[in-house]
Amino acid sequence: MKDRINLIDEVRGLLIILVVIYHLFYSMTMVFGMSGLYEIFSVMRIWQPVLPAMFIFISGLSFHLSRSNVKRGLKLLIISIAITVILWFIMPEQIIWFGILHLLAVLNIGFGFIKKYVDKIPAVFGIVIFIFLFILTYNVHR
Repeated sequence: MKDRINLIDEVRGLLIILVVIYHLFYSMTMVFGMSGLYEIFSVMRIWQPVLPAMFIFISGLSFHLSRSNVKRGLKLLIISIAITVILWFIMPEQIIWFGILHLLAVLNIGFGFIKKYVDKIPAVFGIVIFIFLFILTYNVHR
């Protein structure tokens, strides 16, 4: 498809690979108790806050470029709910009630409804709002 921005797809693909590797080591050490891998996992934990933030940022760029945010968001919401249900049956102690996929689904749907209004906001004002919200929510934890 000639309208795609290859760099966004490449970064998103790299982030997905890194997140899968991170979760593989997480599962092997924390869920399955393979303590010998803990040293490798502890080094990878440095990237734990960076990967989701980059993934959310890239997804936000993609939201703006998409023509079907609500449809895509609903599909992602179904997938994220399916993951929650599967984890509930397989590993109830590791269940994810609202993870990054849930967040991206809700944001995608929400953005689909407000995109025409967001497009009217001047870029400088949008950046100021972003910085303000970032500072306001920086220390919010689970």
